[in-house]
Amino acid sequence: MLLLLAIALLQAPPSSGSIRGTVLNMDNAPLSGARLELIGPELTLVTRSDGEGQFAFLNLPRGGYRLSVQKEGYVREEYGQKKPGGIGSPIVLEEGKAPLSFAFHLQRAQTVSGEVRNQDGFPIANILVQAMRRTYGLRGNRTITLFSNTLTDDRGSYRLYWLDPGDYYINASYLPQLPTPVNANENVPRAAYAPTYFPGTSNPADAELLHLEGGNGRDVNFRLQRSPAVTVRGTVFSVLSQGTTPAKVTLRSPEESGSTSRYDAETDAKGAFEMSGITAGTYVLSARPILGSGEIGYTKIDVLNIDRPRSDVIVGPGVTVNVRLFGEVPASVSLRTLSVSLLPLETHIPSSAASVTQANGTVVVPNVQPGDYLLQVSGLPENGYVKAARSAARDVLEQFVNVQYESSAPLDIQLAFDGGQIAGTVTNTAGQALDAATIVLVPDPARRQRPDQYRVATAGADGRFSIGGIPPGEYKAFAWETIEPNAWMNADFISPYEDLGASATVGANTKISAQIRAIPPAR
Repeated sequence: MLLLLAIALLQAPPSSGSIRGTVLNMDNAPLSGARLELIGPELTLVTRSDGEGQFAFLNLPRGGYRLSVQKEGYVREEYGQKKPGGIGSPIVLEEGKAPLSFAFHLQRAQTVSGEVRNQDGFPIANILVQAMRRTYGLRGNRTITLFSNTLTDDRGSYRLYWLDPGDYYINASYLPQLPTPVNANENVPRAAYAPTYFPGTSNPADAELLHLEGGNGRDVNFRLQRSPAVTVRGTVFSVLSQGTTPAKVTLRSPEESGSTSRYDAETDAKGAFEMSGITAGTYVLSARPILGSGEIGYTKIDVLNIDRPRSDVIVGPGVTVNVRLFGEVPASVSLRTLSVSLLPLETHIPSSAASVTQANGTVVVPNVQPGDYLLQVSGLPENGYVKAARSAARDVLEQFVNVQYESSAPLDIQLAFDGGQIAGTVTNTAGQALDAATIVLVPDPARRQRPDQYRVATAGADGRFSIGGIPPGEYKAFAWETIEPNAWMNADFISPYEDLGASATVGANTKISAQIRAIPPAR
């Protein structure tokens, strides 16, 4: 009898669960045809909502899942997220629990529309209009990232649609590579126009954020001012060939990560290029050889209202950076998961690959383009951290890693394994455990220019968190319900919250228990 029972148990189907739900709009009307994606243990499933807005995922293995829904004209949503575009919460199917059911209420996506005219009031076609989001760089510096773009039609009209709720910079830019029809009655030659940000400034620093909420849409009109059109000339040189090389050349605004290139051209067979119709401003001049040898080159230039002297670009393959590790490693610690990365401080420089441990045991970071980088070391044990790092005489934690074609100095990294630990829970203003909150340890003011001294974690479903490998020192612990990555390193951002942080003194190998109240989203 016992043998038969054991065989029956082995043959029984694995336990399974289900996730059901409904997709509605904000007026509780069902939305059909919405795409739902469920990502779980070693599987990804997709389904569509039916005519009544209902959906179901059946016969699911027990475990954790993430569920998201999207529909044209509406804002994408993930289960448990606190804001549009935010990180959601896992759904856990447990043994003996009832099937789960959820209702999604989708917001209509936002729209920005308007007209672009010149200073005389005539509409301008083929003007690039971009919606851009404010983000924070690796050192807390504010940057602008492209979200959506479009071109004006022959009446100067444009429409940016399906934008998430939030704050945007709206920009209108002239593209010389596209035709710009001119009203026949003007009888003037083709004109160049200075890039303009809402509400009407050519300086990105003076741009104002446009807040979108509620799905009502906003009208934003532009009056562009004519600007002298100048010419930028230069030559592309190759590090490999030690001579000129044919290449594709691009001019892009350095403040606008991922934005559409304003100007581009190809060199002649001798690597010489010429770009006309350039308006005044600061640009990143980049080049890639046409033959696709893997070489890249960048330089930052200022364009004034007169033709610019030659602007040459040097292209080359990435540099290999050698890494040397120092420090007393405990016998119980393995560094097999350690990874060294160099993160570019300039948005136009591509990220390099993570480090590689070679057959002889040496560690290298391959294919690093010349530029300035932030050092990042991951895969350390819970109590491990970077105590010091230098390249020749340069302290790369206080400053940054500078890579040049002619530089061969190795990167020396000293590891330590006496880091402190803080564990605890995050609650909302009502004292309830808060999942998906972002917990940040901000170092004392003397170390706030060093990104390696910050520690960041995300609260789990029960509001619990744990942060290890904390260098000894003074910290303030903050928790936010929602926050943009790296915002905590911006002095202007963190200043209003100083009094809300919990002070903590972390010593070597100390363990601290804490309960932190999260800062709610700004209204």
